[in-house]
Order: sequence, then structure tokens, then C-alpha cells
Amino acid sequence: MNRLHHILTRALFGVLLFLILLPDPLYALEETIRLGREEGWTNPYHYGTEENPEGFRGFADIELLDASYGRDEATDLLLHFEGSADRVFWDQSPGYLLEPRGIELDDEMRVFGRGAGLFSAGKSSLRLIPQRGSLFYPGSDWRDFTIEFWLYPAETESRQTIIHWEGVTRPDEWGEMPRPQELSCRIGDNRLSWSFTNIFRPFDTRGYELELTGSQELLPRRWNHHAVRFDSATGLIEYLVNGRVEDFAYANYTDREDGIVFLPFLGSAGKQELFIGGELDGLLDELRISSIHRDEIPPALYTARRGEVVLPAQDLGYGRSRLVSIDTTQNTPADSDIFYYYQLREDPFPLRPENPGWIPFTAGAIFSPEVRGRYLHLMAALYPDGKEQLSPVLSDVTITYEPDLPPPPPSGLSAVAGNASVRLRWDPVPDPDLEGYRIYYGTSPGRYFGEGSESGPSPVDVGTETEFLLEGLENGRLYYFSVVAYDGSVNPYQTVFSREVSARPRRLEPAMPGGEP
Repeated sequence: MNRLHHILTRALFGVLLFLILLPDPLYALEETIRLGREEGWTNPYHYGTEENPEGFRGFADIELLDASYGRDEATDLLLHFEGSADRVFWDQSPGYLLEPRGIELDDEMRVFGRGAGLFSAGKSSLRLIPQRGSLFYPGSDWRDFTIEFWLYPAETESRQTIIHWEGVTRPDEWGEMPRPQELSCRIGDNRLSWSFTNIFRPFDTRGYELELTGSQELLPRRWNHHAVRFDSATGLIEYLVNGRVEDFAYANYTDREDGIVFLPFLGSAGKQELFIGGELDGLLDELRISSIHRDEIPPALYTARRGEVVLPAQDLGYGRSRLVSIDTTQNTPADSDIFYYYQLREDPFPLRPENPGWIPFTAGAIFSPEVRGRYLHLMAALYPDGKEQLSPVLSDVTITYEPDLPPPPPSGLSAVAGNASVRLRWDPVPDPDLEGYRIYYGTSPGRYFGEGSESGPSPVDVGTETEFLLEGLENGRLYYFSVVAYDGSVNPYQTVFSREVSARPRRLEPAMPGGEP
């Protein structure tokens, strides 16, 4: 029994010795903060970024804000397929009266913005009535043009019409008799084709037909960008899918670049209305008709080239808390990328990307032990891939830190009264960040608003001393005392009050010979 007691005693002594020799106090344990996924992002500040609610495992991811097409001087028609069905695309189509029928707006299956147009063959369509000044207004002479859209077909085997326009020329516009005209874009036999019947007008009275067909099969249930564009300087007309030329021709009799170019012309007879998606089963997004030959095909999804998100300041609890690491879950397709920056400050006020002081860091790396502070500000800069078609994705952020807990309150406080003074003593506080002590005093319990001491009003900062003579007090008056410790933070954190003690200063007469006063 004695031997067992001896062994246990030695083991306990070893544990105590280990704890004493620890380089950091026991309370410097790691804690974590997670942003994203289940916890959400708590209202980040977006600068060219947005939250995609259908992100990783169904939680919101941060991505670049896509660049929905904007109008420019060459834009004739622009359909975003957003908003409510009864106000479909109004603002971006001033050159046309729009009459939608049965179109549903899908806010999940989209390429740009907040939605795409869902068409059902024979049940939905979009009728456009050209107004004066638009390309499809009767009697319009065209030069360069581009017609483009994003298409998601449900199936590609049956014949489906995406764009259709019919018109008629008057006898004085093309030869001696009316001539029918047609422009169409259709799907059939797993390919998409463009047909131009008497759209390009020769310099004689003959008719002229031109057709372009995709060289590869069109796959169902996939988004692809389709465009046809015409260069009036050379007569070249091209059909492109995702920016790759599928077919081309020259609008002349030689079908070479050296021929006399036939320019597009729309006759002034007939109804000449434009129909979109009348026989389509699938989705359309960002349909745009332009009066120029657009070189950037398809348009960049992320034209900003960079977007930032600044996360709200995260409170690490106390000043001088140590930042250990910041880990992220991200996806950077192709050569897209995310750069990360931080600031550790003593205030939680929001920062902007242009604010000075952002420090770059590598996700997952361990920070130096000197990286300390209370409020952690984070910024992520998102860059698209080189073709500006893919966005990086940030799914979550995990912050690991060691809170620099405040010192414990002083213990062992005692007070010894003297003549107009009180001597206070307390035990040292074992904290490596200890900066000093403050003595609070007053004439009522718990109310330390004392004045009159030669060291100044309450509280009195005594530095790192653990014994102090508070002089200049009133004899005969009862005083109450408490001591706090504070650390070396930029905004020093003060401990709670120690236990309260009291003392009454008094004048002591010297003793008379023989022991009598």
C-alpha cells in the first residue's frame, strides 16, 4: 500500500511539473469559426461576386457575378428572359412590341442573370412586332449583323423552330414582282441550321438562298452558345457554336471573298413579324440581335475579370488572440483562381477592397505566432479562367485561433491600515501577457469612485507592483478596495475585480515608557 501511494505521488508530481513547464497557459486552446455551408456567410459584402444558393452539397457558394449582356449602340434586341412573365424582357427591347405566350421563367436552369425562358413546343412563343428604327422594321437595309443566343434543347431529333421571320418585297424593291423572304433558325436531325431566303439581295433580279448547318451533332440538355454573324466588307457569314466556326459562306455568286457582296435587305410588304421559340422544347437565355459583326463570340461570362467578397469581421474574443490558420474549401476550374487577404484589427468596422493594409495569405498555411489581434477581416479575390467562361467557387472558410484569454483576477488581496494610508498586498497573476494592475477604492462597498489619494482618484495604475501604499486618505473613514489586472493588448483587457477588502486609516500615537500610552 505504501509503495502504491509512493508511485501515485510521484506520478502526480510529474504531471504538475509538466503543467508548470508548459510554454503556453492551459487556457490557450484552439477554437474554430466556420463560415459557409450550414452556418451561412452572415451577410458578406459583394463586389462583383454573389451567393449561389445551389452550391456545394446544397449550401450557398460564393462565385463571380456573371455579366449579363448590356445594351450598347449596336444592340437591336436583347432578351434576358428575367422578371415576371407579364413584363417579360420589356426594358431591354425598346425597338419591339413583345407579346409572350405561355413562356415560363426558370431561375435555376440559366446561363446569365436570374432566369431563362422555358419554351414548350406549340404551347409557348414570343411574338415581336418591329418598331421604326429596328432591324426587322419593313424596308430595312442591313450591313453587318450578329444574331446570338444560349440554347438548352430538351431533345434534338425532331424539327423545332427557334427563330422565324417572313416578309415580302414590293416589285420596285427587287425585280418586277413581289419576292417572298424568310429568315429562320431550326433544329432538325440533331443539328442546328440557319436559312436565309432572299435576304441577301443580288444586283440583278434573281433570287438568292443561303443556308448554314452545324458540322457536329447538337447534344440535348446542354447549354451552348449559337451565333450567326455577317461581315459586309467581305461578304463572309459564319455560324459559330461556343465561338467555334461550324459553317460559313460568302454572300455572293462566287462564294469567295473576291465576289461582289450581296447586302441584307428586308422588303416593306407583308406583316413581317418576328417569332421566337414557337416550336421549341427547351430553354433560351440572353438572345441578342446586333447591327455589328461582334468579334467576342461567345461573350465573356465574367467580364469584370475579378470580383471581391469581404466577409464581416470575426470576433476572436480578446485582443492579442493568435491566428493559427485559415482553411477553405474551393473549386478553381481550368485556370481560374482565388487569392486571399486578411487584416487583424482592434475594431470590427467594415472594410472595403480598396482599404489599405490587406495582407495576402495562403489558405491552410500556419501563421506566425506574432499574428495576433481581436477582429479578423477576410477578403477573397476571385478570378475567372483565361477565357472568362468559368468562375472559381468558394464553399466555406474555417478559422482556427487561440483566444488570448484575459488574466485571472488577482488573489490574496489584503489591506493594512496606517496613518492616512492603507498598504495593499496581493499575489502575482501568472499570465505571460500581464501588463499591470489597477487599484480601485471608494467609501461604499462595490462603489469604487474614491478621491483624495496622493496617487490620484480611483483607479490607480501601479504597474507590475504587487504591493502598494495608498496615501492621502482620511483617517477614521472606512475605505473599500479591489484590484484588477490588465494585459498588453492594443485595447487592454481588464480582469474582473478581485475580492473586496476594507480598512480604516487612523493615527497611531507612539507608546509611552512602561507600556502606557
